[in-house]
Amino acid sequence: MPTTPRPGPPSPRPWSTSTAARCAPTSRPPPCRRPSTSSILQDRLRSRINRLRHLGDDHRRHAVEPRLRDEDHGAEHRPQRRGLAPDEQRIVRHTSYSLPRRTALEAVLDMEATGYDFHLFTDATTGQDSAVSRDPATGVHHPAAAGPAPDAGDHGAPELAVGQAVERLDLSGLPFVFFTAPATGRGNVLYHRYDGHYGLIVPAL
Repeated sequence: MPTTPRPGPPSPRPWSTSTAARCAPTSRPPPCRRPSTSSILQDRLRSRINRLRHLGDDHRRHAVEPRLRDEDHGAEHRPQRRGLAPDEQRIVRHTSYSLPRRTALEAVLDMEATGYDFHLFTDATTGQDSAVSRDPATGVHHPAAAGPAPDAGDHGAPELAVGQAVERLDLSGLPFVFFTAPATGRGNVLYHRYDGHYGLIVPAL
């Protein structure tokens, strides 16, 4: 008795372009992500290294006041300062330490290496309490000395009480004010903190 052959497995369906299109995942634009903390820190470190390299090159070639290149201005990510009402602001941090003895150029390099807006030091030439800062708009560094300006081209720090320094800081819109304390004749720095309060730096006596 003849046997009927059993049907084999069904043949696979041919893979067509239309099938691939239906099975392909839908392409969507990547989500908008905030920069990670590590990338922000890397950007800040890269910016400081570039500034230090350019400062050293400028000093070796021209021996003039260091300036930043245009592409370095504003390259760092800075946290937003918290806004507080004037009656809520307090001096919440008092810092006192022995000022390092530096030349103006060494103070600039120290400031750029740490990433601060200013650097308080003792001038190695004059022995005066001094501060150096960088204009964020132009990249030019500005030195100042406590007491009367020793030279016509230098900037002296005004003699102010702490309350007067607070008023000047708020009116100026600057991140800090360098001033001479009337009682000691030493250079002090009052600065804005990111929490909205103030910090005060006083040289150790």
